[in-house]
Amino acid sequence: MQPSAERRISIAYVEDDSRFRFHFAELLSQFEVVEEVATFLSAEVFLAEVDSYRAKDAPLPWSFVFMDLGLPGIDGIEAIRRLKARFPNAKVMALTVFEEPDRILSAITAGADGYLLKSIPIEALRRDIDWALRHGASLSPALAEAVLKVIRSHAPRSSDPATYVLSPRQIEVLRALSEGQSYRDIAVNLDVSIDTVRSHVRQIYASLQVKSAREAVSKAMRKNLI
Repeated sequence: MQPSAERRISIAYVEDDSRFRFHFAELLSQFEVVEEVATFLSAEVFLAEVDSYRAKDAPLPWSFVFMDLGLPGIDGIEAIRRLKARFPNAKVMALTVFEEPDRILSAITAGADGYLLKSIPIEALRRDIDWALRHGASLSPALAEAVLKVIRSHAPRSSDPATYVLSPRQIEVLRALSEGQSYRDIAVNLDVSIDTVRSHVRQIYASLQVKSAREAVSKAMRKNLI
């Protein structure tokens, strides 16, 4: 069951639930290829450690990062985005309790290389971890199929070229812009970082093919998106 690797690897695991953090770290350590599991209770603590390696111009000491998505403060998706901005080649597995297709897609868009469901039976979870370690944090076949379904469901129909694909969170950002809220206000109200708001706005501009907030709001209103 274990990967046939010559070297043992270190793993970072970010999880705010102390009980699950303990049990999942124990599960990871059972794989023979895993030498060490470094645990972090928040994205803030983890990213501070990441920044310390970046400041020293040193590589990350972990071959894999397992990131819970439901973190307080900086959430897992934003943490993945920031990690990938600093270390693009870092391998990241996203973890969550629920199989939410849009959340899967958001995590992968942020840079996640794979996705694990914490709520599945232990043997299935063990199998998916083994798959990740063997295949460089790639998606398991079941989750790959789920992601494909999400992408297809969001794709504009060829007969309707005026279909615009916006996520629920992007719609929230658009509504806030239409109300005249600043990026800072939006970040506070949605409990995300300003960088996350800026990222949503860039994606909105690309989706609506506009170059300003005023154009985006105007077009969204004309298309009954908000």
